[in-house]
Amino acid sequence: ALLVKLNDGIGAATIVAVGLLGSVSRRRHLAIAALAFLLTTTIAWLALGEPLAALPDYIRTGISIVEGYVDAMGYNLLGASGQWELLVVIASAIVLATAAWSSLADAPLRRRVSLAASVVLVHYFVAREMFVRYDAGHAAALALLLAVPLTIPWRRGQLVTGVAIATGLAVASLAAFGAEGLPIGSVFEPSTRLSALVSDVNTAVSPQGAIASDTHDLQLIEAVPLSIVGALDDHCVDTEPVEVSAIVAYPHWRWCPIGVMQSYAAYTTKLDNLDAAGYANARRGPDRVLRQNAAIDGRNPTWESPAAMLSLLCHFKEIGRGGQWQALARIPDRCGTPRLLGTVHSDAGDVVHVPPAPPGAVLVAQVHGLQVHNGERLKTLFTRAADRSLVINGAVTFRVVPDTLTDGLILDVPRYADYRAPFGFSLDVGTIEAEIDQVPVAVSVTFEAVPIRRA
Repeated sequence: ALLVKLNDGIGAATIVAVGLLGSVSRRRHLAIAALAFLLTTTIAWLALGEPLAALPDYIRTGISIVEGYVDAMGYNLLGASGQWELLVVIASAIVLATAAWSSLADAPLRRRVSLAASVVLVHYFVAREMFVRYDAGHAAALALLLAVPLTIPWRRGQLVTGVAIATGLAVASLAAFGAEGLPIGSVFEPSTRLSALVSDVNTAVSPQGAIASDTHDLQLIEAVPLSIVGALDDHCVDTEPVEVSAIVAYPHWRWCPIGVMQSYAAYTTKLDNLDAAGYANARRGPDRVLRQNAAIDGRNPTWESPAAMLSLLCHFKEIGRGGQWQALARIPDRCGTPRLLGTVHSDAGDVVHVPPAPPGAVLVAQVHGLQVHNGERLKTLFTRAADRSLVINGAVTFRVVPDTLTDGLILDVPRYADYRAPFGFSLDVGTIEAEIDQVPVAVSVTFEAVPIRRA
């Protein structure tokens, strides 16, 4: 779990550790579990062909992504109509934790506390999976709770209660699937599941056929023009912002990812700087970039990993375009040292007027005042952070990632240095307003000019 999705691995390890605290020989069992955790993680990492020295970096970077996810990706798409699922999770946690406590009535206090705490933790981690980014797909994680009433050691006469609770959770899970648009019949398809299992086994045993078929299908889906394909053949390629699958589709491209595989996932300054360093590194970074002009959640693609986008502009020029794609090639760094222009402070509701960009310079802004701090940081242990937005020229609103707002948002680029539409970075910004949950707030904006030459 740790190597598939870090936060799931952390959750699973926490639940197991708390459970082991209730064991008869807890010190011995915790030591065995810790050793097994270390060995299985290391062996699986090596079996995947990864160098052992890279494992600590994976953990560190993964923790940064987990830490920034709640601030950056919180989104409620289900609204009031989805609040019933929150009530189901809370009720299930209370009832099943109480039942777990009661089921070990004759056991030592430590065992009762351990089991009840494990039950609560399962609900906590499932709730985190469901409600941070609350849409139909994540809400379906409710089905994971079905395992809990089936694993409680019910006392004689209580088993009927356990089955009833499991049935209720099953009904709620089917309702969640229904909210996703899945008919009940699609949940129970044993023949389809069996066919998929056979296909997966065949792929694991002999992957060549599946790779060839999927490569062809991906080429049809991605539809990268042949002129761009040829320009990227035999080069070290990265994609912006998300379509890593395009690299898999073309065997003559070598994948050279920057720090974060998808730029929208650079949720923190640390991750953003990692991306920026990747584009600046001519020795280890990519020498070609395949780029789309795409964003998620009403965000501005130029501000996704903002330091990295400035680094991309400084180190790459366009060599081709077609359809939804743009091809970039590495060039010598064409940017100079940033020069401070000044800082503007605004009160809530005030408009920040943006100074004109000096000739021959990229205008960037560092926005202070929208970061997640203090009480809200504690609140994000249980729910999502509030939406942060910047309103440009009083007309266009972009949701923003709080932690990277001080990394240098590109506002204006000289026409000679910018990419052509629709791939350009310049926003021609005249005014900026800041909002949290659509309520105007006070901010401070520091402006800098970054000299840039022609490509």
